[in-house]
Amino acid sequence: VKGTKILVPNGAEVDSDNGRVVYPKDYIFDGTFKTDINGNLRKVWCSDPAWILYDILTTDKGFGGENGIIDPDTLDIYSFFAASKYSSELITDPITGTEEPRFSCNVILNQKNDAYSLINDLCSVMNAMPFYSNGSLQISQDRPTNTSTNTSDPQYIFNNSNVTEEGFTYQGVGQRTKYTEVEVGYFDNDTQEMNFELITTDEISALATPSTNNPNGLDALNKFGSTRKTLKAFACTSRGQANRLGRWFLYSNLKESEVVSFTTTLEAGVIVRPATIIGIADSLRAGVRRGGRIKSVSSTTYVDPITNTTINTTAIEVDDENNTDLTSENSAALSVVLPDGSVESRSIHSISGTTVTLSSSF
Repeated sequence: VKGTKILVPNGAEVDSDNGRVVYPKDYIFDGTFKTDINGNLRKVWCSDPAWILYDILTTDKGFGGENGIIDPDTLDIYSFFAASKYSSELITDPITGTEEPRFSCNVILNQKNDAYSLINDLCSVMNAMPFYSNGSLQISQDRPTNTSTNTSDPQYIFNNSNVTEEGFTYQGVGQRTKYTEVEVGYFDNDTQEMNFELITTDEISALATPSTNNPNGLDALNKFGSTRKTLKAFACTSRGQANRLGRWFLYSNLKESEVVSFTTTLEAGVIVRPATIIGIADSLRAGVRRGGRIKSVSSTTYVDPITNTTINTTAIEVDDENNTDLTSENSAALSVVLPDGSVESRSIHSISGTTVTLSSSF
């Protein structure tokens, strides 16, 4: 049964089999939605959790006022698009071997609930969280910064020079909150009943017992014993999606084992948002100082000994030579917070005193 029709981005299509939004290659969202031949907004059936949340927030569904819970102008529509694009990607279900959207939302909302709980429930479908910033409601999704390679790089860097004198405080997570099994409840469309998918750490190589083929396993079961957590996957009708939720929970629960607290300076506080991936260079904990301030930047050149060509690059003067332990060995790289707040890294070509010459320019 297909549910309520909602708005979807202009230029995108909806897969009639699974309800995912299909974005063309190199698609750029311009903030507009589909319209009919007369220019009126046209709604279609869709199972994309991001646009379902957007629709519930902005139209009358019985949860808010005549125009929904929130004025569309107070929503960061591009954060919804980013979450939608990641949610709609087809992935191979390891259980059935078939392809399905990463996240789908299939639910009947027939009971009254407060707006905050409803927003959080819908965000949980796509591993996201809502937050209010700069006058708008945004959603931040737990996804790689490089979705094409499924890897993440720091989006901001903290060291002892851009936090207060108190520095960094670390706190471990209690062992009682660690789980090695999780059963995830989902609605099985075939049986029309609630079913449960059981996932254990032995099914996840990063958490399993070390072996010849898996020498770096966490060995979670021997460390923490057999402890089980039960989750209910909101709006989930796919066994594969329930399985992925369980794997995400176990990995996050066991690998994210420490909380770090610090007070930052103003420039970082303006840029960093919830779920931003950060890098920390704490000289007290590491025992060496490999982070600080940049005193000056200049353009320079060097001759590549292999190709005998001149390379245009960047020379960076750091703030303290005597107390900074930088190296150019082992393909060392220098990460820099640029004026626009973004972070980029370049390999180090050479170091002379306080001057670090990079292999390529920024």
